Amino acid sequence: MEVGLPPMRALQSIATINGKPAIYGDAQLALTRKSGLLEVFEESYEGEEGSDGFTAICTVKRRGDAEATVEKFSVADAKKAKLWGKVGPWVTHPKRMLRYKARAFALRDKFADVLLGLCHSVEEMQGEEMINVTPTSKTAPFAQLDAIDANLQTTQNKETN
Repeated sequence: MEVGLPPMRALQSIATINGKPAIYGDAQLALTRKSGLLEVFEESYEGEEGSDGFTAICTVKRRGDAEATVEKFSVADAKKAKLWGKVGPWVTHPKRMLRYKARAFALRDKFADVLLGLCHSVEEMQGEEMINVTPTSKTAPFAQLDAIDANLQTTQNKETN
């Protein structure tokens, strides 16, 4: 609701990746359009498809800004980030993934206030190394809470005896 997504739309538009919320690229664009601040939005490609120079380009202009912002993401960029050829959408839809990367950079740079912390797109994060956030043992804060509980129980036992 904070970013303007009704509950059911939020369930469909937000995913948790590496313990952080991320928003799908289409929802990112929808929120910026809905804000009324997006004056120009254009996406294109340049270069030979499949070559290192093949590049997705996203141009955005925020209402009130003098100039448009242009962000690019190329096959060479994807290779450098170790995304190119990764199993999943980088193999099945590489052209689209390049486009979503360029879009995420442009919208995050110019509309962070509209996206309110949901600046990373799901598509942008796909292919990133997954971090296991499941605790395998008690972490320090929980161990401290257990110690406090034990002290409290000891104190309560002394008072009742």
